[in-house]
Amino acid sequence: MNIQRIRDLREDSDYTQEYIAKLLNVNQRTYSRYENGEHAIPLTILSFLAGNRVGGGA
Repeated sequence: MNIQRIRDLREDSDYTQEYIAKLLNVNQRTYSRYENGEHAIPLTILSFLAGNRVGGGA
């Protein structure tokens, strides 16, 4: 999985980690760990991000 792509999409949309973390109902540090590859991103989180097109996409 390309973790950098998730960060790039978030930054391209001018979203903060804190904003995305609130959408996902996790704390900012947990989301940061997802982006840094320190924790595996649960499929439920990936599904939510893809389904809501967080970070852009049409």
